[in-house]
Amino acid sequence: MEKLNYFKKSLGGYLFFSAVSVMMVLAVCAANAQDNGKDANATSNQKAAEGNGNQKTAIQDSNERGRVLEVISRADAFVTQENFSEAKKCLEQIKDSKALSEEERSLVIDGIKSLDVQINNQKRQIALTYNAGVEYYRAGQLEKARECFVKIVNKNMLVAPAGQRASDYIEKIDKALAQRAAAALKQQVTSDPNAVSALKGIADKRADGGTEAVIVVPPADMNIPVPVTVVTPVRVPVTAEPVQRIQPAAQPDSYIAKVNQRMAIVRNYTEAIVNDANDKISQYINANEFDKATAELEMAQRVVNDNQFNLGKEVYNEYNSRLLSMSGEIKQAKTAQADREKIAREAAATKAQIDFRSKMESERGARIKELMATAKAYQGQQRYEEAIGQLESLLAIDPTNDEALL
Repeated sequence: MEKLNYFKKSLGGYLFFSAVSVMMVLAVCAANAQDNGKDANATSNQKAAEGNGNQKTAIQDSNERGRVLEVISRADAFVTQENFSEAKKCLEQIKDSKALSEEERSLVIDGIKSLDVQINNQKRQIALTYNAGVEYYRAGQLEKARECFVKIVNKNMLVAPAGQRASDYIEKIDKALAQRAAAALKQQVTSDPNAVSALKGIADKRADGGTEAVIVVPPADMNIPVPVTVVTPVRVPVTAEPVQRIQPAAQPDSYIAKVNQRMAIVRNYTEAIVNDANDKISQYINANEFDKATAELEMAQRVVNDNQFNLGKEVYNEYNSRLLSMSGEIKQAKTAQADREKIAREAAATKAQIDFRSKMESERGARIKELMATAKAYQGQQRYEEAIGQLESLLAIDPTNDEALL
């Protein structure tokens, strides 16, 4: 019980458990199982004196505690091997056991939750490794691809269709590497004049019955990274001349040369795309065509991302930095243009208000003059009521008009 309390105190407040904490859970449960097993044995001895029925029950309890201890030990071994799925199965077998106390059962359930987290992490890591292997395979980097697939070939957490499993990729890569090795071997033997001459001499001696020789060529299905050419004398008479060993001439690796050539082409193409995008984006910014500038930037970014493996980390980061700078220029220019348009709209609105007020004042003054002239005309005609009506209309427009008030 002291171990249990220490465990609860040391892990209080944690939201999830690591693989180490899972092992701590198992260790605590195992320790409690052993202690309780001893208590059960002692209890069984005590109950033996009380009756055979109680003794039978105590023995059953002791056996169940022993089974729990054995299952926890197996789970502990699986956790050490990072086989979290099997460890979880073991804990699920005993989580409902009556031999566990409630505190022990809580620890087992916490262990199962922790194992679920570890299983999910394993699945994500396996998926990342698988995807990296596929990318290397598509890029022609077969050795790196094979390393990735070998790491996960025995894992059962990744479900892939037939032909795309890790074992399928390893088989394809092995065949491709074997074919590449055989082709390189054939090219070395046929392109070396000394080797051809030596082989011809050996063939002539075989025709005379003097010697027999064979060329050992690696079979097509062997997975060897470097081809080895060996001319081995099988049977040489005492009087025969020693068989000349063929030293393969140093030949450039045609596959590597092609890969380097392809990488150079891709890098030159990508550089041209980025430079062209920089020029066009500057033109579009000057013309305030920001949508076209953004489309050009996105196209260049796609090309850089697609060719990431061939560019290498340094060049890829350089191009990304340039494209990020272009994006900042587009946003800055777009913001400046929006500010200019806003100022222009505000100026136009202000001018419209001034023009409207000026027009209203002009129309008001003209109306006042018209009403005053009409009122005077009615007054001269002694049509006083009509004159007063005109003056009232005038005062409604200009209540402080002195001439109308008089």
